[in-house]
Amino acid sequence: FYHYLLGQIFSDSQDFKSALNNFALASELVKQPAPFLHMRLAELRLRAGELETALAECEKALQSDPENQKIMLLRAGILDSLERSDEAIPLYRKLIEKNPGLSAPYLLLSTSYLRRKEAAKAIEVLEELNKRYPNDPT
Repeated sequence: FYHYLLGQIFSDSQDFKSALNNFALASELVKQPAPFLHMRLAELRLRAGELETALAECEKALQSDPENQKIMLLRAGILDSLERSDEAIPLYRKLIEKNPGLSAPYLLLSTSYLRRKEAAKAIEVLEELNKRYPNDPT
Protein backbone atom coordinates (compact mmCIF):
# COMPACT_ATOMS: atom_id res chain seq x y z
CA PHE A 1 0.00 0.00 0.00
CA TYR A 2 2.93 2.30 0.81
CA HIS A 3 4.42 2.15 -2.70
CA TYR A 4 1.01 2.59 -4.29
CA LEU A 5 0.42 5.78 -2.31
CA LEU A 6 3.91 7.05 -3.12
CA GLY A 7 3.26 6.30 -6.78
CA GLN A 8 0.06 8.32 -6.63
CA ILE A 9 1.81 11.25 -4.93
CA PHE A 10 4.63 11.25 -7.48
CA SER A 11 2.14 10.96 -10.33
CA ASP A 12 0.11 13.89 -9.00
CA SER A 13 3.29 15.97 -8.77
CA GLN A 14 4.22 14.90 -12.33
CA ASP A 15 7.34 12.99 -11.30
CA PHE A 16 6.40 10.17 -13.62
CA LYS A 17 9.66 8.23 -13.32
CA SER A 18 9.29 7.96 -9.54
CA ALA A 19 5.60 7.19 -9.94
CA LEU A 20 6.42 4.36 -12.33
CA ASN A 21 9.04 2.93 -9.97
CA ASN A 22 6.68 2.96 -7.00
CA PHE A 23 3.70 1.57 -8.87
CA ALA A 24 5.96 -1.21 -10.21
CA LEU A 25 7.04 -2.03 -6.65
CA ALA A 26 3.41 -2.03 -5.54
CA SER A 27 2.55 -4.37 -8.41
CA GLU A 28 5.20 -6.86 -7.27
CA LEU A 29 3.67 -6.94 -3.79
CA VAL A 30 0.02 -7.32 -4.80
CA LYS A 31 -1.36 -10.82 -4.33
CA GLN A 32 -4.81 -10.22 -5.85
CA PRO A 33 -5.78 -8.73 -9.22
CA ALA A 34 -5.42 -4.96 -9.23
CA PRO A 35 -6.78 -3.62 -12.54
CA PHE A 36 -6.45 0.04 -11.56
CA LEU A 37 -2.80 -0.44 -10.59
CA HIS A 38 -2.03 -2.17 -13.89
CA MET A 39 -3.86 0.56 -15.79
CA ARG A 40 -1.76 3.22 -14.06
CA LEU A 41 1.38 1.26 -14.91
CA ALA A 42 0.24 0.98 -18.52
CA GLU A 43 -0.28 4.74 -18.71
CA LEU A 44 3.15 5.43 -17.23
CA ARG A 45 4.86 2.86 -19.45
CA LEU A 46 3.15 4.47 -22.44
CA ARG A 47 4.39 7.89 -21.33
CA ALA A 48 7.91 6.42 -21.07
CA GLY A 49 7.64 5.03 -24.61
CA GLU A 50 7.60 1.42 -23.40
CA LEU A 51 4.72 0.35 -25.65
CA GLU A 52 5.05 -3.43 -25.40
CA THR A 53 5.29 -3.28 -21.60
CA ALA A 54 2.34 -0.88 -21.50
CA LEU A 55 0.32 -3.32 -23.55
CA ALA A 56 1.26 -6.16 -21.18
CA GLU A 57 0.03 -4.08 -18.23
CA CYS A 58 -3.27 -3.47 -20.04
CA GLU A 59 -3.62 -7.21 -20.57
CA LYS A 60 -3.10 -7.81 -16.84
CA ALA A 61 -5.72 -5.19 -16.00
CA LEU A 62 -8.23 -6.65 -18.44
CA GLN A 63 -7.78 -10.15 -17.03
CA SER A 64 -9.56 -9.09 -13.86
CA ASP A 65 -11.78 -6.36 -15.34
CA PRO A 66 -12.43 -7.36 -18.98
CA GLU A 67 -15.25 -4.89 -19.60
CA ASN A 68 -13.52 -1.79 -18.24
CA GLN A 69 -13.95 0.75 -21.02
CA LYS A 70 -11.06 2.98 -19.93
CA ILE A 71 -8.65 0.06 -20.02
CA MET A 72 -10.06 -1.14 -23.35
CA LEU A 73 -9.60 2.34 -24.83
CA LEU A 74 -6.05 2.53 -23.51
CA ARG A 75 -5.28 -0.91 -24.96
CA ALA A 76 -6.70 0.08 -28.35
CA GLY A 77 -4.60 3.25 -28.37
CA ILE A 78 -1.46 1.33 -27.53
CA LEU A 79 -2.20 -1.22 -30.25
CA ASP A 80 -2.64 1.67 -32.68
CA SER A 81 0.69 3.15 -31.57
CA LEU A 82 2.29 -0.22 -32.23
CA GLU A 83 0.83 -0.06 -35.76
CA ARG A 84 -1.51 -2.94 -34.97
CA SER A 85 -4.65 -1.20 -36.17
CA ASP A 86 -6.15 -4.51 -37.28
CA GLU A 87 -6.45 -5.28 -33.55
CA ALA A 88 -7.29 -1.75 -32.42
CA ILE A 89 -10.16 -1.09 -34.84
CA PRO A 90 -12.44 -3.86 -33.50
CA LEU A 91 -11.84 -2.57 -29.97
CA TYR A 92 -12.84 0.96 -30.97
CA ARG A 93 -15.95 -0.47 -32.64
CA LYS A 94 -16.79 -2.49 -29.51
CA LEU A 95 -16.42 0.62 -27.36
CA ILE A 96 -18.68 2.62 -29.66
CA GLU A 97 -21.27 -0.14 -29.56
CA LYS A 98 -21.13 -0.39 -25.75
CA ASN A 99 -21.14 3.34 -25.11
CA PRO A 100 -22.14 5.43 -28.13
CA GLY A 101 -22.04 8.54 -25.94
CA LEU A 102 -18.26 8.37 -25.61
CA SER A 103 -16.64 10.47 -28.36
CA ALA A 104 -13.02 9.33 -27.90
CA PRO A 105 -13.43 5.95 -29.63
CA TYR A 106 -14.94 7.66 -32.68
CA LEU A 107 -12.07 10.11 -32.94
CA LEU A 108 -9.39 7.48 -32.39
CA LEU A 109 -11.05 5.08 -34.82
CA SER A 110 -11.14 7.80 -37.44
CA THR A 111 -7.45 8.52 -36.86
CA SER A 112 -6.67 4.83 -37.13
CA TYR A 113 -8.40 4.67 -40.50
CA LEU A 114 -6.48 7.74 -41.67
CA ARG A 115 -3.17 6.08 -40.76
CA ARG A 116 -4.23 3.15 -42.91
CA LYS A 117 -4.96 5.54 -45.80
CA GLU A 118 -8.68 4.74 -45.57
CA ALA A 119 -10.03 8.29 -45.67
CA ALA A 120 -13.54 7.27 -46.69
CA LYS A 121 -13.91 5.10 -43.58
CA ALA A 122 -12.45 7.86 -41.41
CA ILE A 123 -15.00 10.33 -42.76
CA GLU A 124 -17.81 7.80 -42.25
CA VAL A 125 -16.88 7.46 -38.57
CA LEU A 126 -16.77 11.24 -38.11
CA GLU A 127 -20.14 11.58 -39.83
CA GLU A 128 -21.55 8.97 -37.46
CA LEU A 129 -20.21 10.99 -34.53
CA ASN A 130 -21.64 14.21 -35.98
CA LYS A 131 -25.08 12.60 -36.35
CA ARG A 132 -25.06 11.68 -32.68
CA TYR A 133 -23.82 15.09 -31.57
CA PRO A 134 -24.63 17.65 -34.28
CA ASN A 135 -24.05 20.70 -32.09
CA ASP A 136 -20.87 19.54 -30.37
CA PRO A 137 -18.03 21.95 -31.23
CA THR A 138 -15.31 19.32 -30.60
